[in-house]
Amino acid sequence: MERIIDVTNLESEIIRIETECCDKFEAYQKTIKTCRKLLSDLKKKVIAKGFMCEKDEVYFFKVTKQVPLSILIYYSEVYSFEMRFPNTVIKVQEMYIQKKIKELNKFFNDNIDFVHYMKINQDHFDVRYFTRKFLEYSPQHYNSHYILDPLFNTSHDVLLGKFIASERMIIYLKNKLRNFKTSFALQNYNLKWTSSKVSLTELIYALHSARAINNGNISIKHIADVFQSLFNLEIGDYYRSFSEMKLRKKDRTKFLNELSIAMINNMENFES
Repeated sequence: MERIIDVTNLESEIIRIETECCDKFEAYQKTIKTCRKLLSDLKKKVIAKGFMCEKDEVYFFKVTKQVPLSILIYYSEVYSFEMRFPNTVIKVQEMYIQKKIKELNKFFNDNIDFVHYMKINQDHFDVRYFTRKFLEYSPQHYNSHYILDPLFNTSHDVLLGKFIASERMIIYLKNKLRNFKTSFALQNYNLKWTSSKVSLTELIYALHSARAINNGNISIKHIADVFQSLFNLEIGDYYRSFSEMKLRKKDRTKFLNELSIAMINNMENFES
């Protein structure tokens, strides 16, 4: 049976996809597919039912549609970026990231008036920007990249999606740069993970499942990247490892159980 998704639980669905997929590229592709399906469903509803008033139309294109649209653009950008990310020395990788940040900053500068409008929460142009009757006033620079549907686009809804996605992409790229610098610092501690990589994967997923880091507002990949930097090792395909854990017929949390037993034994030794 097909899973029914709406804008209110899309982020939860993305976390589920990320947790269950075997690798990050599979997760990106499934997330993109999910967003496209949701946008398709929303379009059918808009065509079939329309809007009660102009205010409802503005809210839909400025707020509701932006959830799947901005996430679609963001994950498409991440997927493209990671597919082209150079497998070379860190200096070259840093230059590649800086180049992408520069491109995004150019987008912000090219659309400075609209960016300013959104950042300070203005609304006096909302009818022109977010109702379909003003579609012909769409910014010319992205018309060649997007085919705007007069039934499901306004002059600025795609531009807003790009703006939201680009802000998120900037954070993603800066975190990636920060991880490079952190990895050098952490390596100086000379810590070595002496259990198995599968055990480390189990610990990572347990921390994520328990929302023990950032109240759960962090991806599996981010946690894995930190541990890989901390212990200076490649965990490998942790998405696939997790899938294999779920197939265990017994003792699915073997390492966590071993940690609990070791801790209890240590306490008892101190008490005796």
